[in-house]
Amino acid sequence: MRVPLDITRRNGAANLLRLSRVRDWRGYFGMAFLGLFLNRVPPNFLDASILMLIVSFYLAFAFSVNNCFDVVVDLLDVKDLSKNPVASGLLAFESAIAFSLAFLVAGMVLSYSFFGIRSTLLFSLLYLLAGLYSVPPVRIKSRPYFDLLSHGLFFGGLLILAGPTTFGRLTPVTLGIAVVLFFYSMFLEIRNHIDDYEFDKLSGTRTTVVHLGLEASERLKRALALITIISLYVILIATSNLVTLLITTITLSLLVLLGLSEDRTVDFTVVASMLFLLLEQSNLIVV
Repeated sequence: MRVPLDITRRNGAANLLRLSRVRDWRGYFGMAFLGLFLNRVPPNFLDASILMLIVSFYLAFAFSVNNCFDVVVDLLDVKDLSKNPVASGLLAFESAIAFSLAFLVAGMVLSYSFFGIRSTLLFSLLYLLAGLYSVPPVRIKSRPYFDLLSHGLFFGGLLILAGPTTFGRLTPVTLGIAVVLFFYSMFLEIRNHIDDYEFDKLSGTRTTVVHLGLEASERLKRALALITIISLYVILIATSNLVTLLITTITLSLLVLLGLSEDRTVDFTVVASMLFLLLEQSNLIVV
């Protein structure tokens, strides 16, 4: 039985952190951070800090609202149940919704107050897509193919554009990497849904994986992995980031020779490429 949250309780803050799933932010926080510094002229420290705080509120909203409406699924999965205080009965649904809305309001107020309408419009779109992904009756998560496409946008291609859009410095490199991360985010999404296949099917959550079945979904995952790597090479060649291209090739070759899984190979290749691209764009590496 769920009990209302009393924020004066010793575990109140812990439940709030569990609701927003801060530990799962790493890759998405990194995408937004990458977007800030891919344009050679980063913003000042204060502006960058405020933007990343807004990104934090956005990520907190996206994960917390998903927890609110994934209760049925997470009740079936012990692993995810430990991450969802609503499903585990530690936090009332109403309290969780209130906190989710607080994250939304805080992010939007900060965005408009410090950066104006352009930043606010982008974050409005991010919040909208993240909300529609989880909240019924739309609940894009339960709509085959649209679940992948929306995830590719609000946790990928659009997220990396938060910084450049806010500070007015969109470049061909940033736009190209946004395309790469769009495909990579879809790859991450289908991988997660393959892991959750049995629980999603039992709960009636009709993801792309439930719709296609495991065998076809594995083929789609491999196709997305290949598209991610190919698009990465195309962007690096088109924008003449030769050092990053070399590092990406070396990293990918070593991982394949070492026999790492396809999933880890894609992850490590993308991360290594993004790190060296950041260094090359910052002129810390010169050809």
